[in-house]
Amino acid sequence: MIDIVYSVGNLAIVCTLFLFLSGSQPCLKIIKSKSVGDISPMPFLTAFINCVIVFLYGVLIKNYQIITINAIGFNIEIVYIILFLYYVPSKKKIIHQIIFLTVLIITVGFYSFIYEPNSKISSKYIGFMGSVSSIIMFGSPLASLVTLKVYSL
Repeated sequence: MIDIVYSVGNLAIVCTLFLFLSGSQPCLKIIKSKSVGDISPMPFLTAFINCVIVFLYGVLIKNYQIITINAIGFNIEIVYIILFLYYVPSKKKIIHQIIFLTVLIITVGFYSFIYEPNSKISSKYIGFMGSVSSIIMFGSPLASLVTLKVYSL
């Protein structure tokens, strides 16, 4: 039974890695055009915050498969965000978003490891936050559709 759980976990790692690598297509478009164009930073930012929160959850429950893939994921997302930041003409808005995410990450980390010493309790809250951030991450590409709709009116 443990072999099946471990195998499914490894399969999830591979599938999640492909999910994180899906951001490379917009990044290649950005590099080729030397402009972000109509590409929204939201998918990159939400994937980053999701990886960090789920990474913290993995640390709390001591699941090395969750820790591994999310450590890889947030490093990939950092590369995407840096690339986006390099090519975006107005950096002020995205820098404010990055500062907000940094404060959020510090707050979640503080709660997880300092404020709430009982890892069972904090893992439930952080797990819930990870679920919510996953939903937001999967919905974030829709932000570009809203932007296009508003500008086309």
